[in-house]
Amino acid sequence: ENVCVERVLNTHIFYNYGHGGSGVTLSWGCSQEIVHLVQQMLCESANPVALHSSKIDSNKQTVFMLHDMFLSKTDFRHICSENRNLVLLCSRRGLSEVVPSQYQYLYIVQIVEPYNLQNLLQTYQQIKADYKLLDDNCRIVTNDEYSVLLAAQLREALNLPGDRPTMIQQFTDKSYLKSALKNSLIRMPKYLIFAQDRYRKEPVSYLKFLLEELGNHILIKPIIRVGSEKSRIIYTVDDLKAWCESNVDSDSEFEMNEFIKGQLYNTSVVLKNGQPCYFAACKQYRPNDEFISGHQIGNIIVREEEPEFQKLWQFSSDVLESLEHNYPKNGVLNIDLLLPFLSEEAILMKVAARPPEALVSRMFYIYQGLRLNELHLQLQIGDSPDIILKDRNEWKYSASSIHPKQNGVVTEIKKPVFETDVEIYWQIYLGERLEKSQSMRDIAIAIVLSHHDFSTLQEEYQVANSSNFYNTKKDFF
Repeated sequence: ENVCVERVLNTHIFYNYGHGGSGVTLSWGCSQEIVHLVQQMLCESANPVALHSSKIDSNKQTVFMLHDMFLSKTDFRHICSENRNLVLLCSRRGLSEVVPSQYQYLYIVQIVEPYNLQNLLQTYQQIKADYKLLDDNCRIVTNDEYSVLLAAQLREALNLPGDRPTMIQQFTDKSYLKSALKNSLIRMPKYLIFAQDRYRKEPVSYLKFLLEELGNHILIKPIIRVGSEKSRIIYTVDDLKAWCESNVDSDSEFEMNEFIKGQLYNTSVVLKNGQPCYFAACKQYRPNDEFISGHQIGNIIVREEEPEFQKLWQFSSDVLESLEHNYPKNGVLNIDLLLPFLSEEAILMKVAARPPEALVSRMFYIYQGLRLNELHLQLQIGDSPDIILKDRNEWKYSASSIHPKQNGVVTEIKKPVFETDVEIYWQIYLGERLEKSQSMRDIAIAIVLSHHDFSTLQEEYQVANSSNFYNTKKDFF
């Protein structure tokens, strides 16, 4: 039942996995099925519409879900209902990341290229006209960080219910978030916006100014960007000068933060009618920014009985209450924070109006039985789902480890062996030519571990984050 032999609609991407220990036995039939699917593809004419259904009922609520980049782990089975039409508006890249088995729950899948506000608005209006939909019966939702602001802009343009750009921008623009908290007691890292003109005119004095203001170690991030693209930790003056030289003519805006040593945490707050109704936290193995430097990253849950749990909850609550433009009343908010090694005062790093990224949502489902991806969409739609956790004796501690891609051709893949229960998601294959990861999307292998004994989980978590499960060889051709 775990075998998946399917094609991603209107792409040249095919899935053939899930054979477990029966790979040789199943390979013959699966290979024939893949050949058949490829032959079907070769006979098709290009069509920008992936899937349209005649089942759209204008009397039902129609939910437009936006998706661009992040791998979609959402199970639409928990979103659909007899009184609802589900429509997916996505980029071609976004479509390739939707698991094919999910198409059965979607009434329309429409590729939007280029994926921008104008084209999304036109696509919405066309579907609305084709199926005689009423705006009052439509909703715009997303749990893809690349689409959060677009969804808010689309709602505002159409005057549909839901969060507006003024509120959402503080979760997508780091500079805007700092401005929204400037009059609060919430501490954030000291920062400066990279002044390209000033560097051009006085490079030596500007570098001296940066070091005096921010210290010798500086964390540089794009102001509007997710997935840790273009992030960089600077350790030396020469590195800082080289970075400034290579970005002085960039179209992107960058903020330069003081680099503070400490333990990073990630918290998730579920909000229902403006009230927090669920809180969970996890501890990061190392900063996400180090992923694109070639290091494994990971998360492990923070148990409710651990001393920092209450502190994390109190700080997360304080952040929400301090936001100048308020916060979404229904949905999941995700908060990154740092507990410094040399101070008791927590430092806010980031707030996002979406479920936690990577495999953290999966971890919390294994741990306490709550589906944060699906819950976030349900709450945005206007549903009132019950927040029901597993019985405490069924809680299963969980952790995850994500490994980046390294330059070269994959020459060896090693099967991870753990005492804990394990889920492994391979994104590479033997003989594949890889390029070094440039963002959080460029994953080689992702691992989810779970066990009823927390000490055992901790030991295996350390192994997962310190081991290399594949080898590459430089390709000189």
